[in-house]
Amino acid sequence: MPPPPGLKLLTTTVPLRDPDDLRLSEALGTPLFDSSQDCVKAVDLDGRLLGMNANGICLMEIEDFSALQGQAWSSLWPAEHQAAIDAAVAHARQGGVARLCADCPTVKGTVKSWEVLVSPVLDERGQPSLLLAISRDVTLQVRAEAERDLISRELAHRIRNLFTVVDGVVALSARSVPAVQTFAKDLRERLRSLGVAIASIYPELRETGADQSLQTLLRLLLAPYGAGDGADRHIAIAGDDLPIGQGAVTSIALVINELATNAVKYGALRVETGMVAVTIAVQPDEVTLTWREAGVEGAAVRPQPAGFGSTLLDTAVSRQLRGTLRREWLDDGLMVTLHLPRAILAA
Repeated sequence: MPPPPGLKLLTTTVPLRDPDDLRLSEALGTPLFDSSQDCVKAVDLDGRLLGMNANGICLMEIEDFSALQGQAWSSLWPAEHQAAIDAAVAHARQGGVARLCADCPTVKGTVKSWEVLVSPVLDERGQPSLLLAISRDVTLQVRAEAERDLISRELAHRIRNLFTVVDGVVALSARSVPAVQTFAKDLRERLRSLGVAIASIYPELRETGADQSLQTLLRLLLAPYGAGDGADRHIAIAGDDLPIGQGAVTSIALVINELATNAVKYGALRVETGMVAVTIAVQPDEVTLTWREAGVEGAAVRPQPAGFGSTLLDTAVSRQLRGTLRREWLDDGLMVTLHLPRAILAA
């Protein structure tokens, strides 16, 4: 968690009682400390509360700070977080900066989520003399994230049900027509493969482990479109391979699904003679992924107007994968070249 941007931290608003309070006041200065929108606390090297800014007193719903002054800061936290708070104090006491995120109720029992940064205040010798604890109320953000997760899980659940229903309809429709059962079987296999590929976008539906290789993911995603070993294969995957982390799976899935969908609608997978070659080249700091379509008349691969899909593709590559994307419309098909940082794929 990065330090809160633009935060100016300076003095305490509670009465000064001893030389430590005076040193804190001189070191920090009253106006800016009071103007902070976060809960800012002065803590001694043993983790005891010395002071708190006015907005912090309001956020924590404190009526009389003097009743808390001198108490262990960790005692204000739920038991399950007290060890983490004590560890943050110990780390800052050694000159480091500690960060954590946890829930803690106010004095009146209102549960809030906090992003916390603990840093030392150095004396004239450069040694920690006091600690500054900055707690930002992120309750609304945490709730919004929880709501987004709930919506994502619901969408994932509906997608799973949709494929189950379609699979059942196909099976039921073909049951009494022997002539189409072979076709229906192939269609059901493709639907199941497509469901697995789309599920890769949603963590709730993934069936893969914590880590997998890039080639394994590509084969999973492209299986419904003809990436296999049979005579009817329309997609070939070759080149290097490397492990990728779960953090990159969603973005890669979005990119590959968009490329495959466009190939079905406009490109190589639109015609019987079309082929797609996906090649991976791994360098020390970068991975080059080339999507090359061939076997298509030039009129079938004319540039399409930029739409939502193109925007989604560009955004996934540039913002989520921190890479670059280049499109080239060749005589017999489209070529897309992705340059992706290796470190991002491993995350």
